[in-house]
Amino acid sequence: MKRVLSLTLLVLALCGGVLALAGQAPGGDGLIPREAFLRTLVRLDLTEAQKRDVAVVLRSHRGEARAAFDRVRAAADTFRQTAASPAADEAAVRQAFRGLAAAGEEAVVVKNRIMAEVRGKLTPEQQKLLLESRDLIAEKVRERVETARAIFEEWIETHAVGVS
Repeated sequence: MKRVLSLTLLVLALCGGVLALAGQAPGGDGLIPREAFLRTLVRLDLTEAQKRDVAVVLRSHRGEARAAFDRVRAAADTFRQTAASPAADEAAVRQAFRGLAAAGEEAVVVKNRIMAEVRGKLTPEQQKLLLESRDLIAEKVRERVETARAIFEEWIETHAVGVS
């Protein structure tokens, strides 16, 4: 069960970038990803021409990003429902997770396609800042996952006292 939970968290974390464009899930600093991405754009100190160029890129992929997010959300819902079902067998859970992984993979590809276009509009210095922001957000996500894992482990050890 811990392995399935870890894999689920990994897939959902990988999907975070496309969620930034759809703006539907928590992101860095307690913001939804779209807000975190907007904050990053502000930090880049874009020129007016760059703002226009980046906005055009984002607008041109908006439908694709939202569709990818919707597929991830639907697959995640299916996975959660399947895993929570008392009648779910291992094969059904694996199949539902494969659907979630496939949707997540496609979402990451869409996100990377969009971000490649965005990076093409930035100066080398701005590209460096973008990478630093991405790394900072990734670190915050890792910290949250580790904190949750530690709390979970502490709960298990507290309540499994005397059982080997």
